Formats: sequence, structure tokens, C-alpha cells
Amino acid sequence: LTKAATFYQKACDTGHAKSCSLLGIMYEDADGVDKDLAKAATLYQISCEGGFFKGCFFMGIAYDNGDGVEKDPTKAAAFYQKACDEDVVEACTNLGMMYDNGNGVEKDETKAASLYQKACDGQNAKSCFNLAVSYRNGQGVTKDVAKATALYQQACDLGDTDACNALKSTETAKP
Repeated sequence: LTKAATFYQKACDTGHAKSCSLLGIMYEDADGVDKDLAKAATLYQISCEGGFFKGCFFMGIAYDNGDGVEKDPTKAAAFYQKACDEDVVEACTNLGMMYDNGNGVEKDETKAASLYQKACDGQNAKSCFNLAVSYRNGQGVTKDVAKATALYQQACDLGDTDACNALKSTETAKP
């Protein structure tokens, strides 16, 4: 183990939840340790249970993708929900996409839009983009092209290239 991995392991063993998550990332990315997705998932689980809610988000990803655990969209949604409830905006984004697609949860475009709104309020570019699409198409919200355009701009300003491209195509479509 590298010095960092040894340090994180000792801290994790004493109950430092964030260290468990950081060590999990090292195992997931094979950063100074051998790649071990199952060990990463176990560490994310410990992190989540210990109150580091980004660990819940990582656990959601593991279940979403089947990384180190059996793929289970329902469990992924539950972990995303736990993290989103604690303002991990990336988890709100992923959970919103699950509601948008009916993956692991019952399809609910209104719920998806509200999750995108929460994450967009937290400056998550992807959620601002997804919320713009919702407003453009009237999915889960009342159709509002002006609001969609403002959200595309916000997402673009936050670095979402899809949003920037959507803005350009909207501008070229104007008479």
C-alpha cells in the first residue's frame, strides 16, 4: 500500500468515514493499490453508514453500474436518495435521471424536474441542462421556452458543453 492508502486505511479503521470513501476511490481507480471494485464498494458502504454522504453517492454509482456489487437500480436509487437528502447535488442529478427514465423507480417527470431544480440550485451543470430540457419539452413542468433558455445559459456558464451547443442552435434558429 502507498503511504496515502495506509493513512486512509488507519483513519477508516478508527471511524473516519471520509477516509473510507477516499480509500474506496483509490481502489476503484487503482491509484497506488490494486484495482478492487468490491473493496471500493465495501468502503463506500462504510463511509455512507458513517455519515459521509458522498459515500452514499458513490455506493449509488456502484449499484447503478454493477461496479463491485450486483447491478441493482432500486438500491442505486435508495443510495442516491440518501445522498441527495443530505445535499450531495450529484446524487440528486443521478436520481432525477432515474425518475426521468423509470430506472429503479417509477417514472415521474415531475419528481425528476424537482430533483434537477435542487441540483441546479446547487450549481450542478448537468442538472441545469436536464431542467432546461424539461422546460423546453414541458416534461414534469409547464413548458416555458424562456426559462429553458435561461437554464441552458446557466448550465453553459457552469461548463456544460451540451447546453452551450443548445444555446447556439437556438440562436441560429431565430428568424
